[in-house]
Amino acid sequence: MKSARTESHRWQREMHQLQQAFIDLKRQSSLQERFFEVARTNPRLKHNPFPLCIKMWYGYYSSICIRRLCDRDKNAVSLVRLLVEIGSARELRTVFGGKLDKAGLVRDIAAILMITKREKDFVDQAIAHTDRRRTDRLKDPTFNDVRRTVDALEPIVRRYCDLFNLHVPLDPKLPPDWDEVFAFPWAVS
Repeated sequence: MKSARTESHRWQREMHQLQQAFIDLKRQSSLQERFFEVARTNPRLKHNPFPLCIKMWYGYYSSICIRRLCDRDKNAVSLVRLLVEIGSARELRTVFGGKLDKAGLVRDIAAILMITKREKDFVDQAIAHTDRRRTDRLKDPTFNDVRRTVDALEPIVRRYCDLFNLHVPLDPKLPPDWDEVFAFPWAVS
């Protein structure tokens, strides 16, 4: 049987991985927002299929990242799996000094599963598998769908980052000149 200390170190490492994945998800959102601002104001991109491809790639990528947060597989590093493991620990109060209770974990797990349901279903039925049961009701995720999901998850992710003393801001800082790439033509003849 592993000691509470060993488990707590592994949980902290996993939470750090999840924090970095969440920051990357938010970074992608910021990049996309700027890209679409440029695309909307550029008349040459108005009827071009490239921005639509970018939008689709972003929706798929983000949905996969969100799906990973709610994975229940015992071998997965996911927020749901981590909270389930923490909740089953005997020394829960010892490890976290009374800052955590099982009822709160259960509420957070339920909230994560509810918040991520749309993206999870989409990935399971349209990306990871071609599900025979997929209906037209399950549309590709939009930028706003993904943004709402990420915004709803943020307080939960923040709570567990704080619990593990991972006090890195979840808002990614982009280099100030990163979007200079849009100031010149990409294709060179």
